[in-house]
Amino acid sequence: MKSEILAGVDPCEKPCAEPQAPQQEEAEFEPITEEMFTSVPKNVRQTVKLASLNTLYKKLFDHFIKNNNSAVLTVMQMMKLDMKVIEAELKTLKALELIQLDKKGRVRLSLQHS
Repeated sequence: MKSEILAGVDPCEKPCAEPQAPQQEEAEFEPITEEMFTSVPKNVRQTVKLASLNTLYKKLFDHFIKNNNSAVLTVMQMMKLDMKVIEAELKTLKALELIQLDKKGRVRLSLQHS
């Protein structure tokens, strides 16, 4: 009797986790290169380091693209999202046309290069 009950349950009948085809994302994060970074005038980038600029850009990219958020971010909101915000970094990202920065300091990712 047990074998009849168990016969209907085959652990192999459950579909195994099949590798999924890579999903087509709207955009893929591409870090800022040294060449791009040095193309921004020194008076704009000031003392900004490429590594910290890429860290901020990645966090902004994740917020807007991966999390599918479209609302602008204020500096206060960025700080609440654990983003270390330096004005020179925002100006550098704007000079690279990676973000849009309005006069009130609100940020939106530029989508022209995706």
